[in-house]
Amino acid sequence: MFAAILTAISSVPSRSSSYISEALYSPVDAVDTVNNTALPPRPPNICADAWEGVFSARLGLFLGCLDYTRDRRTDKQVRTGGYEYVVSSAAALLECVASGCAWCGLLAKYFPDALQRSHSASDARLHFRVGQRGPIPAEMTLGLLNIILTESNGRETSVMFLLYTTEDDPMAPLIEGRVRIPHVGSPAVLSLAKECVEDCMRNHERCRAITRHRVDSPPLPRRLIDCSNPLRVRIVDTSRGSVPRQPYVALSYVWGPSEFQPHRTTAHNLATYLKDGIDPMDLPQTLRDAIYVTRALGVRFLWTDSLCIIQDSLKDMHHELAWMRNVYRYAYLTIDAASSASAAEGFLEQRRPLDSKNVIPFLCPQPPSGEAKIGRLYLRELDSKGPQPADIVTRGVDASHQSHTSKRAWCLQEMLLSTRCLVFTSETLQLRCHSTTQNVGGASHDPKGDPPRLPDATFHPDLLVERGSDRWRTTWQTWYDIVGNYSCRSLSNSSDKLIALSGLAELFARALGSDYIAGLWRITLPGDLLWKTRIPSDGSLPHRPQGYCAPSWSWASVDGPVYQTLCYNSDEGPQAGECIVEVVGFTVLLQNKNLPFGPVIGASLVLRTMLLRVRRHSVPKDGAITRSTIVAALEPIQPPQHGHKEPGVELSGYIQFDCADDVNLHQLWIIPVRRQSCWPLLAFDGLLVTRADTVVWPSAGALGTVDIYRRVGFCPCILEKLRGMSSSVDLFTMAPRVEVTLV
Repeated sequence: MFAAILTAISSVPSRSSSYISEALYSPVDAVDTVNNTALPPRPPNICADAWEGVFSARLGLFLGCLDYTRDRRTDKQVRTGGYEYVVSSAAALLECVASGCAWCGLLAKYFPDALQRSHSASDARLHFRVGQRGPIPAEMTLGLLNIILTESNGRETSVMFLLYTTEDDPMAPLIEGRVRIPHVGSPAVLSLAKECVEDCMRNHERCRAITRHRVDSPPLPRRLIDCSNPLRVRIVDTSRGSVPRQPYVALSYVWGPSEFQPHRTTAHNLATYLKDGIDPMDLPQTLRDAIYVTRALGVRFLWTDSLCIIQDSLKDMHHELAWMRNVYRYAYLTIDAASSASAAEGFLEQRRPLDSKNVIPFLCPQPPSGEAKIGRLYLRELDSKGPQPADIVTRGVDASHQSHTSKRAWCLQEMLLSTRCLVFTSETLQLRCHSTTQNVGGASHDPKGDPPRLPDATFHPDLLVERGSDRWRTTWQTWYDIVGNYSCRSLSNSSDKLIALSGLAELFARALGSDYIAGLWRITLPGDLLWKTRIPSDGSLPHRPQGYCAPSWSWASVDGPVYQTLCYNSDEGPQAGECIVEVVGFTVLLQNKNLPFGPVIGASLVLRTMLLRVRRHSVPKDGAITRSTIVAALEPIQPPQHGHKEPGVELSGYIQFDCADDVNLHQLWIIPVRRQSCWPLLAFDGLLVTRADTVVWPSAGALGTVDIYRRVGFCPCILEKLRGMSSSVDLFTMAPRVEVTLV
């Protein structure tokens, strides 16, 4: 039925009304533009001219897509499609706003500058064109509304909205987007969430393929919470063989202060919890909510770290941390308590009311028999830098990227390792799987800002990935995308920097076929050294963690956002350049040999390299990056050629320190790492280093009298001038090499 209506509507030509200065809107007949019948009664929040004009034309959504065509007479590009009308002046528009017209209020809200300019213009008319952006999808659903304002001088301003409505609205068959669900804890919504999970298990091919490559009947975690009795939950020890293999739910959440977890499992109360159980009312609200959701999904067992790991036993903690990636990977799903800032808050509270500021009535297409109905359209402005229309139509916009768990480091691998996550955001309920992210109930979701999904190679233990292949490059790049996301998150203990990512590191080590060196990969050294800190707009630099948690040449040695500057091409080497430093060897001292991807207590890296001692440079002010001249001498110092000064180089570049703690250092050296392909210039990306303090960097003291350095920054440079050497010398091939140890 609706397909027939849409066909009829789409056949109506684009309408452009003529301008009459005495009227706010160009006059149109008070009839349905499409059906040529009398309009339904006008809603009180829409002025008569708007109702009889742009609303009778259904906002131009069915009158051809907004586009350009060439005018044969003027040979200029002109707008086509949609519905066009003219407003006599800004004053006339604002008069309707004052009378309560929601549509005119929308225009005034999103085009304030144009209205202001029209006040002083000799021709104050405002030309509006309204319609659908992009082609109408084959399934005949609408997604986007574009409003274009053209001033009398030809200046254009545009705003685009996502369209959505409620499930029971008369417009629901034509509008794909849905209003988000605020009652995330209701039985009906959780039943809907379970349907989404079952649909994923049946119909998402990638999710099914990943599940097929898991081990058959994966073992259960050592301890689980039995939620079958809502009045008395009990910890069960699965290692005793009393629990058959069956689905369980895992919980990912923010602990908050430790006093919010007074009943966490310890060596003292474990026996009681195993025998007598726990009164759920003694647990923090987030755990109580998780028990409720687990039962609502029809699952008996729940895993949460505070109860399933003995919190005062290092032995048990190390054992469970080594198994952590499997806990989330093999769970039926993971509950992500994204809206909760601490365990005490819970995550099932009703979400804030719907935003009713941009809600307008809509004249529904009239069916072949029966009266036309008036529906409600919700409009949400889209960021001009956001996703492309094809993505927006199906996923739309929400605020899930600003959740509490998205700011916590531990929660990243918990989410990425999980087969599926039920994400209780601050606005609604989502299901995230390895194929997509969807809002339960059909509300729209913006994928921009979502953490990257794991590549297929990390889930297929028998898949051999050839280095340099597209699959290998994707895997390597995804790792550093994850590192970039992870480095923006916070940790209560900086010493957890590597262990909180260890489950993911183990998967990537197998997929890349490489040794793992404190956050970097042996197979892609020295290129992996070329990470740098991401400096915010205020120019502030991060600090080093309190206490040792990684070598200075690892991104994990910085408490702040970082990113990898290097990409890899099909030739298995750094893109647009070549490495000019050789890795001689490395050592890594693990805190616990049973955690090969976990914390380190020391590490060193030996490089054979050209070493440039910085003689003069501009000191960055408050972390600001400014290009300046850097004068450096070659080491070891070479005897000057006859009639020349001490051999050295003059570079044009900048020094970016990794941390604010090192900005005032004076003894600095540059280690060129990658030669850039910018012929005829000689340019490189390098590391900025200084002498290491053996007290702060424990590995340095164990290396005896060897010259030891530590990384303090990143330094891209262009060679401007050679000093004391012939201009024909190729600095990168002729300069002496020394062995340098970094800690």
